[in-house]
Amino acid sequence: MRKFTSILLVIMMLLTTLLSGCGSDAKTGNEESTTPAASSESAGDNATQNTAENTVESTVKQGGTIKIAYWNAPSGVFAPGLTSDSYDFYVYSLMYEGLLRLNPSLELESCLADSYTISEDYKTLTFKLREGVKWHDGVELTADDVQFTLEFLGHPDYPGTSGSHVAWLEGAEAYKNGEVDHISGINVIDKYTISLTTTDVFGASLLKFGTTSLLAKHIWENVDVKTALEATDVLRNPVGTGPFKMKTFVPDQYVELTANDDYWNHRPNLDSIIIQATNQETAQAQMLNGEIDMMMISQLNPDDLALYEETGVSVQMVPMNSNQFMGINNSMDIFKDKRVRQALAYAIDQQSIVDGILNGYGMVAGGPYRKDFWACPSDINLYELDTNKAISLLEESGFKYDKASNIMSYNGEPVKWVLKYPTGNKAREQAAVVIQQNLKDIGINIELQIMEFSTLYAMVKQGDYELYLMAEGSSTGDPDIFRFYHSSQIPPNGLNMRQYKNAEVDRLLEEGQKLMEVEDRKPIYQEAVKIINEEQPMVYLFFWYEGRAINGNLVGVNCFPGNNYYGIENWYLEQ
Repeated sequence: MRKFTSILLVIMMLLTTLLSGCGSDAKTGNEESTTPAASSESAGDNATQNTAENTVESTVKQGGTIKIAYWNAPSGVFAPGLTSDSYDFYVYSLMYEGLLRLNPSLELESCLADSYTISEDYKTLTFKLREGVKWHDGVELTADDVQFTLEFLGHPDYPGTSGSHVAWLEGAEAYKNGEVDHISGINVIDKYTISLTTTDVFGASLLKFGTTSLLAKHIWENVDVKTALEATDVLRNPVGTGPFKMKTFVPDQYVELTANDDYWNHRPNLDSIIIQATNQETAQAQMLNGEIDMMMISQLNPDDLALYEETGVSVQMVPMNSNQFMGINNSMDIFKDKRVRQALAYAIDQQSIVDGILNGYGMVAGGPYRKDFWACPSDINLYELDTNKAISLLEESGFKYDKASNIMSYNGEPVKWVLKYPTGNKAREQAAVVIQQNLKDIGINIELQIMEFSTLYAMVKQGDYELYLMAEGSSTGDPDIFRFYHSSQIPPNGLNMRQYKNAEVDRLLEEGQKLMEVEDRKPIYQEAVKIINEEQPMVYLFFWYEGRAINGNLVGVNCFPGNNYYGIENWYLEQ
């Protein structure tokens, strides 16, 4: 029997259950399979579950404010599809929602859609929206909002980096080229029903289209798409459908969100949430003193973990699918020879970072996937520390190393590069110092430059760097890395910020997107990773566990990769 990804397996299991009870439904010569996230029987189950939850919630304490700390302040671009700043994401994800959402098992479940169907040829998704869902300003959510959102992402002047999946829709190219006014593959059937048809089978279609956060048409249709990132008033006063809505934003300090009394599931138990920028040097004391109710921990020091436990602070361990890496500017002549990039990988002691800085809470990275993920080849090269090999590779590519003075030269000049990295992650900050010393061991002088994340991100997007530290990856468990490695995704089009180009990798990533079953996708993605691992467009450092320190009185928190707020409407303060 063929194996499916976890999401598709759930889909097929639900499909089997429904068809065994109801039979298939013929649709004008095109038989469709009804595949509910919360359809017919499933919607009834959810209704029963929600009723039970509301009964329990009536017995828990209502009200109260919690404070959540992050290490950098959000920039104020609170709109899905427009920001790539994770700190903005931490704010807007409390206010915006998609048709579906991922649960802690990384399975799709109903959100703004009551149900969906998938056509037999896997090319058409039809979503049935919940009725009566209101935007924060009281206007009802309709299928027109879904159409507007997708056409916003596919617009010729769209300034963001989150629209690559829209290109799969029929008519998206003509729309992108300005030849038509609408994407033909988007069909608004009625006020609460919409279908999306792709030009080919798109393996991640349900995930990508289902979890796209929706924009309010009546708000955003008045914004010029080309200058959307300059629409400060709209960006800083977001109107979503989520459990919390904007109350106050004080740049560089904090955001206060208030409960959405008309939230479609139920009014949140908490009255408000404050998200604040906090100094890591004082954050632990604030956490222990009860001044902070939740914060991320990038350093899992055993002594600190014991202290949290002693004082009643719980720590949830989240295995991150993203990897920390050292980005290399592949467009610069000095880095175009892959032997140079390989040399940097051999020169850096990734294992010592995992053991010493992460206290073992992580694993060395050899590519974009964790080595325990099915898309990662079992024989992937982890580039274990080998300074002699690093020096040899550099010499083969035209560098000269003087052992007596420990100086590496290129074109007669000592090699000196700048490594830029953001504030906000102690493990990464310490890793920068290790990297500086490791490269010094092979005669390369590294200048460290630390700055705010938003500043670094802007520089990297413009290609203004030699080396930089950052993290990237997917929280969904899907292997699609198109937006990070395909040559078409070099900024401003996507997130291929190392400006990596490889025609074979492009072909493989394109093919992988068209496949749905694990056994078909596995050899495609493993082959792509082998090439990427060989070429080292960046130095992969480590995957890590991230801690979430949580006030012992805060009940209901269930964090997983990419989501710190799952079911936040059900959270409450015990006392």
